[in-house]
Amino acid sequence: DCVNCQLMLSSHQVRIHDCIDCEFYLSAGSKPIIEHCTGLKFAPFRFQYPGLADHQKLVNHAPLENSWQEIQDFRWLRTTQSPNWSLLEESEWKTVVVNDSAEVSIQDSPQ
Repeated sequence: DCVNCQLMLSSHQVRIHDCIDCEFYLSAGSKPIIEHCTGLKFAPFRFQYPGLADHQKLVNHAPLENSWQEIQDFRWLRTTQSPNWSLLEESEWKTVVVNDSAEVSIQDSPQ
């Protein structure tokens, strides 16, 4: 249950329930699933920190096999686009970078 949140997730499976007006930056090994949600926006995972690749390898997560934009809305069974979610325009993407000193910066445009 989230309202007006921005989340960056890297996972094999992503299931989102009861969220309103949130942005998700995803790296997902399977198609993300939403239920009982409205106003969601999606973009690719854009979080960087030292050791990220090692952590993904440790848990067998392959970031290149990313289904971030193949959202399945289990409450919208029609063949047309669900009104409950959309993709963020690339110009709206944000990137979060944590450096070796644990300083965080947020960049508003894609790198």
